Amino acid sequence: VLKSEDGRLRLGAELAQRARTKGVKGIFHSDELPGYGITKEEVARLRDALSIEEGAFAICAERSQKARAALKAAVERANEALEGVPEETRDPLPDGTSRYSRPLPGAERMYPETDVPPITIDQGRRERIMNSLPELPAERTARLSKEYGIHKQLASQMVREGTDEIFEGIVSVHPSVTSSAATILTSTFTEIEREGLYPLEIDSSTVTEVFSRLADGEYAKEALPDMFRMLSKGSTIDQAIQELGLESMGEQDASQIIARIVKEREDFVRDKGTGAVGPLMGVVMEELKGKVDGKKANELLRAEISKLLS
Repeated sequence: VLKSEDGRLRLGAELAQRARTKGVKGIFHSDELPGYGITKEEVARLRDALSIEEGAFAICAERSQKARAALKAAVERANEALEGVPEETRDPLPDGTSRYSRPLPGAERMYPETDVPPITIDQGRRERIMNSLPELPAERTARLSKEYGIHKQLASQMVREGTDEIFEGIVSVHPSVTSSAATILTSTFTEIEREGLYPLEIDSSTVTEVFSRLADGEYAKEALPDMFRMLSKGSTIDQAIQELGLESMGEQDASQIIARIVKEREDFVRDKGTGAVGPLMGVVMEELKGKVDGKKANELLRAEISKLLS
Protein backbone atom coordinates (compact mmCIF):
# COMPACT_ATOMS: atom_id res chain seq x y z
CA VAL A 1 0.00 0.00 0.00
CA LEU A 2 2.78 2.45 0.93
CA LYS A 3 5.18 1.72 -1.98
CA SER A 4 5.28 0.21 -5.46
CA GLU A 5 6.39 -3.38 -6.05
CA ASP A 6 9.79 -2.27 -7.34
CA GLY A 7 10.22 0.09 -4.38
CA ARG A 8 10.81 3.15 -6.56
CA LEU A 9 7.53 4.89 -5.73
CA ARG A 10 6.82 5.50 -2.04
CA LEU A 11 3.90 7.34 -0.47
CA GLY A 12 6.29 8.94 2.01
CA ALA A 13 8.24 10.52 -0.83
CA GLU A 14 4.98 11.86 -2.31
CA LEU A 15 4.15 13.51 1.01
CA ALA A 16 7.60 15.09 1.15
CA GLN A 17 7.26 16.41 -2.41
CA ARG A 18 4.02 18.20 -1.47
CA ALA A 19 5.68 19.62 1.65
CA ARG A 20 8.58 21.04 -0.39
CA THR A 21 6.17 23.19 -2.40
CA LYS A 22 5.81 25.32 0.76
CA GLY A 23 9.51 26.17 0.82
CA VAL A 24 10.85 23.56 3.25
CA LYS A 25 13.60 21.08 2.43
CA GLY A 26 11.51 18.09 3.40
CA ILE A 27 9.91 16.24 6.29
CA PHE A 28 11.04 13.41 8.57
CA HIS A 29 8.87 10.28 8.69
CA SER A 30 8.80 8.25 11.87
CA ASP A 31 9.79 5.11 9.93
CA GLU A 32 13.09 6.86 9.04
CA LEU A 33 13.89 7.62 12.68
CA PRO A 34 16.12 7.48 14.59
CA GLY A 35 18.40 9.06 11.98
CA TYR A 36 19.40 12.40 10.47
CA GLY A 37 20.83 13.43 13.83
CA ILE A 38 17.61 12.58 15.72
CA THR A 39 18.24 10.07 18.49
CA LYS A 40 16.14 7.14 19.72
CA GLU A 41 15.50 8.99 22.97
CA GLU A 42 14.24 12.06 21.11
CA VAL A 43 11.90 9.86 19.04
CA ALA A 44 10.53 8.38 22.26
CA ARG A 45 9.92 11.84 23.70
CA LEU A 46 8.13 12.84 20.48
CA ARG A 47 5.84 9.83 20.76
CA ASP A 48 5.07 10.74 24.37
CA ALA A 49 4.34 14.35 23.42
CA LEU A 50 2.05 13.24 20.56
CA SER A 51 0.48 10.41 22.60
CA ILE A 52 1.41 7.92 19.85
CA GLU A 53 2.61 4.45 20.75
CA GLU A 54 2.66 2.51 17.49
CA GLY A 55 1.28 4.90 14.85
CA ALA A 56 3.29 6.89 12.36
CA PHE A 57 4.02 10.61 12.44
CA ALA A 58 5.97 13.22 10.51
CA ILE A 59 7.90 16.28 11.67
CA CYS A 60 9.30 19.34 9.92
CA ALA A 61 12.24 21.48 11.05
CA GLU A 62 11.48 25.05 9.95
CA ARG A 63 10.00 28.31 11.16
CA SER A 64 6.53 27.77 12.62
CA GLN A 65 4.46 29.34 9.84
CA LYS A 66 6.33 27.60 7.03
CA ALA A 67 6.47 24.23 8.84
CA ARG A 68 2.73 24.27 9.52
CA ALA A 69 1.98 24.97 5.85
CA ALA A 70 4.30 22.15 4.76
CA LEU A 71 2.78 19.60 7.16
CA LYS A 72 -0.73 20.66 6.14
CA ALA A 73 0.19 20.01 2.49
CA ALA A 74 1.54 16.56 3.44
CA VAL A 75 -1.67 15.73 5.31
CA GLU A 76 -3.77 16.80 2.31
CA ARG A 77 -1.72 14.48 0.06
CA ALA A 78 -2.16 11.61 2.52
CA ASN A 79 -5.94 12.11 2.46
CA GLU A 80 -5.90 12.19 -1.34
CA ALA A 81 -4.25 8.75 -1.28
CA LEU A 82 -7.39 7.37 0.35
CA GLU A 83 -9.37 8.40 -2.74
CA GLY A 84 -6.90 7.08 -5.29
CA VAL A 85 -4.26 8.58 -7.57
CA PRO A 86 -4.68 12.39 -7.64
CA GLU A 87 -4.81 14.30 -10.89
CA GLU A 88 -1.66 16.44 -10.96
CA THR A 89 1.13 17.64 -13.22
CA ARG A 90 4.39 15.74 -12.65
CA ASP A 91 8.01 16.22 -13.76
CA PRO A 92 9.83 13.25 -15.36
CA LEU A 93 13.03 11.98 -13.75
CA PRO A 94 16.06 10.26 -15.40
CA ASP A 95 15.27 6.91 -13.75
CA GLY A 96 11.86 6.75 -15.42
CA THR A 97 9.88 7.86 -12.37
CA SER A 98 8.31 11.27 -11.83
CA ARG A 99 7.73 13.76 -9.06
CA TYR A 100 4.97 16.21 -8.15
CA SER A 101 5.11 19.58 -9.92
CA ARG A 102 1.77 21.38 -9.50
CA PRO A 103 -2.00 20.75 -9.49
CA LEU A 104 -3.48 19.72 -12.81
CA PRO A 105 -5.45 22.68 -14.21
CA GLY A 106 -9.04 21.83 -14.99
CA ALA A 107 -10.99 22.94 -18.03
CA GLU A 108 -12.89 25.47 -15.93
CA ARG A 109 -9.61 27.30 -15.25
CA MET A 110 -8.66 27.56 -18.91
CA TYR A 111 -11.84 28.64 -20.71
CA PRO A 112 -14.69 31.08 -20.03
CA GLU A 113 -17.99 29.53 -19.04
CA THR A 114 -19.93 29.46 -22.33
CA ASP A 115 -23.28 28.68 -20.69
CA VAL A 116 -23.36 31.90 -18.65
CA PRO A 117 -24.40 35.02 -20.54
CA PRO A 118 -22.07 38.05 -20.43
CA ILE A 119 -22.79 40.65 -17.75
CA THR A 120 -22.54 44.30 -18.68
CA ILE A 121 -20.50 46.29 -16.16
CA ASP A 122 -21.65 49.91 -16.09
CA GLN A 123 -19.21 52.76 -15.48
CA GLY A 124 -20.39 53.36 -11.91
CA ARG A 125 -19.82 49.75 -10.89
CA ARG A 126 -16.47 49.69 -12.65
CA GLU A 127 -15.36 52.78 -10.75
CA ARG A 128 -16.47 51.28 -7.43
CA ILE A 129 -14.46 48.13 -8.16
CA MET A 130 -11.39 50.10 -9.23
CA ASN A 131 -11.56 52.32 -6.15
CA SER A 132 -11.75 49.31 -3.82
CA LEU A 133 -8.77 47.48 -5.30
CA PRO A 134 -5.69 47.29 -3.05
CA GLU A 135 -2.59 49.25 -3.98
CA LEU A 136 -0.08 47.51 -6.21
CA PRO A 137 3.28 46.94 -4.46
CA ALA A 138 5.06 49.56 -6.56
CA GLU A 139 2.34 52.14 -5.90
CA ARG A 140 2.30 51.41 -2.17
CA THR A 141 6.09 51.65 -1.98
CA ALA A 142 6.07 55.05 -3.71
CA ARG A 143 3.27 56.36 -1.48
CA LEU A 144 4.90 55.23 1.78
CA SER A 145 8.18 56.81 0.74
CA LYS A 146 6.58 60.13 -0.20
CA GLU A 147 3.94 60.35 2.54
CA TYR A 148 6.21 59.44 5.46
CA GLY A 149 9.53 60.74 4.15
CA ILE A 150 11.35 57.40 4.35
CA HIS A 151 13.87 55.97 1.89
CA LYS A 152 12.27 54.08 -1.00
CA GLN A 153 14.40 51.01 -0.23
CA LEU A 154 12.99 50.82 3.33
CA ALA A 155 9.44 51.24 2.01
CA SER A 156 10.01 48.50 -0.58
CA GLN A 157 11.36 46.09 2.03
CA MET A 158 8.38 46.65 4.35
CA VAL A 159 5.91 46.06 1.51
CA ARG A 160 7.79 42.91 0.47
CA GLU A 161 7.94 41.48 4.00
CA GLY A 162 4.41 42.51 4.99
CA THR A 163 5.32 44.95 7.78
CA ASP A 164 3.98 47.99 5.92
CA GLU A 165 0.54 47.81 7.55
CA ILE A 166 2.08 47.64 11.02
CA PHE A 167 4.30 50.60 10.10
CA GLU A 168 1.37 52.73 8.94
CA GLY A 169 -0.67 51.81 12.00
CA ILE A 170 2.18 52.95 14.27
CA VAL A 171 3.18 56.20 12.58
CA SER A 172 -0.40 57.35 11.92
CA VAL A 173 -0.83 57.58 15.69
CA HIS A 174 2.78 58.38 16.67
CA PRO A 175 4.47 60.29 13.81
CA SER A 176 7.43 61.07 16.07
CA VAL A 177 8.65 57.45 15.80
CA THR A 178 8.50 57.24 11.98
CA SER A 179 12.25 57.00 11.44
CA SER A 180 12.74 54.50 14.28
CA ALA A 181 9.85 52.30 13.12
CA ALA A 182 11.11 52.18 9.52
CA THR A 183 14.64 51.27 10.61
CA ILE A 184 13.60 48.64 13.15
CA LEU A 185 11.10 46.91 10.86
CA THR A 186 13.71 46.56 8.12
CA SER A 187 17.43 46.78 8.94
CA THR A 188 17.20 45.78 12.60
CA PHE A 189 14.80 42.88 11.98
CA THR A 190 17.18 41.61 9.27
CA GLU A 191 20.12 41.72 11.70
CA ILE A 192 18.13 39.87 14.36
CA GLU A 193 17.10 37.18 11.86
CA ARG A 194 20.78 36.56 11.07
CA GLU A 195 21.20 35.68 14.76
CA GLY A 196 18.69 32.84 14.35
CA LEU A 197 15.71 34.70 15.85
CA TYR A 198 12.39 35.48 14.17
CA PRO A 199 11.20 39.04 14.93
CA LEU A 200 8.59 38.88 12.14
CA GLU A 201 6.73 36.31 14.24
CA ILE A 202 6.22 38.80 17.09
CA ASP A 203 2.52 39.65 17.37
CA SER A 204 1.70 42.90 15.57
CA SER A 205 -0.08 44.31 18.63
CA THR A 206 3.11 43.81 20.65
CA VAL A 207 5.20 45.59 18.01
CA THR A 208 2.72 48.47 18.01
CA GLU A 209 2.82 48.70 21.81
CA VAL A 210 6.63 48.86 21.80
CA PHE A 211 6.55 51.97 19.64
CA SER A 212 3.63 53.49 21.54
CA ARG A 213 5.60 53.24 24.76
CA LEU A 214 8.67 54.63 22.98
CA ALA A 215 6.59 57.65 21.92
CA ASP A 216 5.46 58.06 25.54
CA GLY A 217 9.11 58.29 26.61
CA GLU A 218 9.33 55.06 28.63
CA TYR A 219 12.70 54.28 27.01
CA ALA A 220 15.00 55.57 24.28
CA LYS A 221 15.04 54.36 20.68
CA GLU A 222 18.59 53.05 21.20
CA ALA A 223 17.07 50.31 23.39
CA LEU A 224 14.82 48.93 20.64
CA PRO A 225 17.22 46.39 19.02
CA ASP A 226 17.89 44.61 22.32
CA MET A 227 14.22 44.81 23.25
CA PHE A 228 13.13 43.12 20.03
CA ARG A 229 15.77 40.44 20.57
CA MET A 230 14.18 39.70 23.95
CA LEU A 231 10.68 39.71 22.43
CA SER A 232 11.85 37.29 19.72
CA LYS A 233 12.90 34.92 22.51
CA GLY A 234 9.43 35.01 24.06
CA SER A 235 9.74 37.77 26.67
CA THR A 236 6.94 40.26 27.27
CA ILE A 237 7.60 43.99 26.92
CA ASP A 238 7.66 44.50 30.70
CA GLN A 239 10.02 41.56 31.16
CA ALA A 240 12.35 42.97 28.50
CA ILE A 241 12.31 46.42 30.12
CA GLN A 242 13.13 44.94 33.52
CA GLU A 243 15.82 42.55 32.32
CA LEU A 244 17.53 45.17 30.14
CA GLY A 245 17.21 47.86 32.80
CA LEU A 246 15.43 50.22 30.44
CA GLU A 247 13.42 52.29 32.89
CA SER A 248 13.47 55.87 31.60
CA MET A 249 16.05 58.18 33.19
CA GLY A 250 15.30 61.78 34.12
CA GLU A 251 17.24 64.67 32.58
CA GLN A 252 18.89 65.58 35.89
CA ASP A 253 20.26 62.06 36.43
CA ALA A 254 21.47 61.92 32.84
CA SER A 255 23.18 65.30 33.20
CA GLN A 256 25.04 64.08 36.28
CA ILE A 257 26.35 61.01 34.45
CA ILE A 258 27.43 63.10 31.44
CA ALA A 259 29.10 65.69 33.70
CA ARG A 260 31.13 62.90 35.31
CA ILE A 261 32.16 61.53 31.92
CA VAL A 262 33.30 64.96 30.74
CA LYS A 263 35.15 65.64 34.02
CA GLU A 264 37.00 62.32 33.81
CA ARG A 265 38.18 63.26 30.32
CA GLU A 266 38.79 66.94 30.94
CA ASP A 267 42.22 67.03 29.28
CA PHE A 268 40.83 65.35 26.16
CA VAL A 269 37.88 67.79 26.01
CA ARG A 270 40.11 70.85 26.42
CA ASP A 271 42.38 69.54 23.68
CA LYS A 272 39.59 68.71 21.19
CA GLY A 273 37.09 71.40 22.13
CA THR A 274 33.63 70.81 20.64
CA GLY A 275 35.25 68.12 18.50
CA ALA A 276 35.14 65.91 21.58
CA VAL A 277 31.37 65.48 21.18
CA GLY A 278 31.62 62.72 18.56
CA PRO A 279 34.16 60.51 20.40
CA LEU A 280 32.38 60.91 23.74
CA MET A 281 28.87 60.09 22.43
CA GLY A 282 29.70 56.39 22.32
CA VAL A 283 30.83 56.49 25.95
CA VAL A 284 27.75 58.47 26.98
CA MET A 285 25.27 56.12 25.25
CA GLU A 286 26.97 53.08 26.75
CA GLU A 287 26.63 54.59 30.23
CA LEU A 288 23.01 55.62 29.71
CA LYS A 289 22.12 52.14 28.36
CA GLY A 290 19.23 53.30 26.18
CA LYS A 291 17.47 55.15 28.99
CA VAL A 292 17.82 58.54 27.27
CA ASP A 293 17.16 59.39 23.63
CA GLY A 294 20.34 59.89 21.59
CA LYS A 295 19.32 63.38 20.47
CA LYS A 296 18.71 64.49 24.06
CA ALA A 297 21.95 62.91 25.21
CA ASN A 298 23.82 64.80 22.49
CA GLU A 299 22.28 68.09 23.63
CA LEU A 300 23.26 67.44 27.26
CA LEU A 301 26.80 66.46 26.25
CA ARG A 302 27.27 69.61 24.16
CA ALA A 303 25.99 71.73 27.03
CA GLU A 304 28.37 70.10 29.51
CA ILE A 305 31.36 70.51 27.17
CA SER A 306 30.48 74.16 26.56
CA LYS A 307 30.27 74.69 30.32
CA LEU A 308 33.74 73.22 30.80
CA LEU A 309 35.29 75.27 27.98
CA SER A 310 33.71 78.58 29.00
